[in-house]
Amino acid sequence: WFVLTTYHNAVYLGIVNFCRLVPILLLSVWAGAIADKYDKGRLLRITISSSFLVTAILCVLTYSFTAIPISVIIIYATLRGILSAVETPLRQAILPDLSDKISTTQAVSFHSFIINICRSIGPAIA
Repeated sequence: WFVLTTYHNAVYLGIVNFCRLVPILLLSVWAGAIADKYDKGRLLRITISSSFLVTAILCVLTYSFTAIPISVIIIYATLRGILSAVETPLRQAILPDLSDKISTTQAVSFHSFIINICRSIGPAIA
């Protein structure tokens, strides 16, 4: 939405989405192996904090300057793609550790339900 309304160029939108999704495609399996090998909680805190920091920097740039170069948006999308590629397997790998009272299957189902509800309601609220 931001790219399309700011730059009025569908090609830029495609490039930004490509840069966001390619790291997820290429790094998710590797990130899953990392999630199994190292402390999941610590890695999850690092990725969430990094995502916050990258997004906060983009917000500051957006409000500070009248025009942001598309290259900044592409770098942001790539960084968020890399962080998402690491964060998603971490979230799924940490569920069995958090769900003592219920089964892992129920925890995964509930997690997927919440994620999909947030994806549906979030844009409507915004």
